[in-house]
This record gives sequence, structure tokens and C-alpha cells, in this order.
Amino acid sequence: MESSVLMRRAPAATGQLYEAKPTSMVLSEDQRILIQEALSVPIAFVPHPIFEQADAESKLFNQGPQIPEANIGWYHPMVDDDLVTATTEEASVLTVEQEQQLFLRFNYARKRAAETARRFRLSPSRKTGSELAFWWTRVREARDLITGANLALVLAMAKRTRMSEVEFGELVSEGNMAMLRAVEKFDISRGFKFSTYACRAILKSFSRAAMRISRHRSLFPTEFDPLREIGDDREEREMAAQQEALADLQSVLTENRANLSQIERRVLDARFSMAPTSEATSDLTLEEVGQVMGVTKERIRQIQNRAIEKLRAALRNKMREG
Repeated sequence: MESSVLMRRAPAATGQLYEAKPTSMVLSEDQRILIQEALSVPIAFVPHPIFEQADAESKLFNQGPQIPEANIGWYHPMVDDDLVTATTEEASVLTVEQEQQLFLRFNYARKRAAETARRFRLSPSRKTGSELAFWWTRVREARDLITGANLALVLAMAKRTRMSEVEFGELVSEGNMAMLRAVEKFDISRGFKFSTYACRAILKSFSRAAMRISRHRSLFPTEFDPLREIGDDREEREMAAQQEALADLQSVLTENRANLSQIERRVLDARFSMAPTSEATSDLTLEEVGQVMGVTKERIRQIQNRAIEKLRAALRNKMREG
């Protein structure tokens, strides 16, 4: 199989799942794209006892309730206040039985895809590649049906939350990403609906977005005012310089150009929320960091000062290079 292919959009997923395994020994370009996608991500799944049954595939894909494809023609998240409110029928809300069946299909397909991907990596062949493309298509189809049926949930929560500091479109985007992560982790065997599980994840994502905006505004407190844009541009230049300095710092941290140790990074993150992936709500004192890490505050001060000196040296080097 070719090691690289020209990436293009794979066939659109539909609510109709394949009824039989593929038999062709010739891999199409679409299959190669699906294989490359499946091999590029870690494939995890939520286990269930039914997966170990010999007739699991037949029970999950050929039996059980019919699952309609979600109608998302109403979906216009950027309309904001004029947003069309989806009805239950428009949003294709799943019944409990349909939802359970669909999540079982999704995770069983991921299980089979993970097993096939391992075999393909050990011994690539057209037959194994065709099987991997087949199961990965089933994964994508099931995921699309789940997310399509729950888009209205994100929109409803975004409209109800209405954080003044976060734009509506950003809330929807954060909520959709949280919903996708929730789909990956949801376990139907716990006995509650997906919406119950997803709501928590979506609300947490809204809170993270608000904290990120709040942190940004603490660094750049001046709001944009178009009336002041003409004439005095000093404030704009200062903001641009601050943004450039912050970008340089984030670059140094992300690439670890300062060769910070893990302990130094943890201390900086706790003290100043400097790590790119930090979700800290507030900066900790030297004593508080010491308590968390089990050392004295003086030791934390020493680690902090050493890390800051490393950052300064790395920033100076970056300025010379730039």
C-alpha cells in the first residue's frame, strides 16, 4: 500500500450502515484515505459484555431498532439571537433504545477497528486494509448519527448560559468539541442518557472558555474602540508589542527552548499560569505551591527563579534569531 496519499474528503457518512463485509482485494483511494485516518489516531473503545458474543455484529447491526439519520438542515449556530429553534422532530432526538443501540454499534466498531489496525500494522495487506476501512467507516457513521442527534443540546445550553464575556459562536464551538469528547467516553452500561453525561462536559467547556477570555483580558485590559483608532495609535502599538511578547513566551514554553524540567514547568504554571495547556483558575503563592509539592516555599522560590532565568535566556536567544 502506498505510504502517502493525496488527502481529500472521504465519502459522506449516512445513516445506512453496511450489511456485509467487503470482499474486494483492490483498495480504492477512498479506502486508503480511511485507512490513513484510522492509523493516525489512537483507537479506544468503551467495552461491553455483548462484544464478546459470537453473534455480536449481527445483533448490533442487523437487529434492534431502526435509527434514522439526523436532519441538521435547521442548524445555523452563528445566527445568534435569530437562531432557529429546533423542534424534537427536526433534531431527530433518539429514543433510549435507539441511543443504546447506536453507542453499542459505535464502540463495537471501534473495537473491531482497533484490532484490525493492530493486524494491519504488523502485516499490511489489501485484505486487512479493506477490513480496516470498512470498520472505520462504521465508526464514522455511528459517530455522525450521535452528534447529529445532539447538536440541539449544545445550542440550547449555549443560549441558556449566555456568558457576556464569551461570544455565542465561541460557546457553540467549545460545546461541540466537548460533546465530541463526551461521545468518545460515554458508557451506556451506567444506566443514564447521553445528554445527562454530555451536559456536564459542555458546561465545563463553557467555564474553561470564560476563564481563558478572562485571563486574556487581564493581560490586555484595554477594549478595542474604533473611535480611537484614528489619531493616537500608541495604545495599539503597545498592545501589538504585548501580543508579540506573549507569543514569543508561549513559543518558548511550547517548544521548551529553555530546557525547563518538569518540576520547573509545574512551578511556573502554578505560580503564573504560564503553561499553554494550563486550566488553573488562579495563581498560587509560594507557600501554596510548596504545600502541593511537599517542599518549603523557599525551595519553590529557588526553582521559580532558576526557571525564570532560563526563560529570559531563551527569549534573548529567540530575539537574536528573529
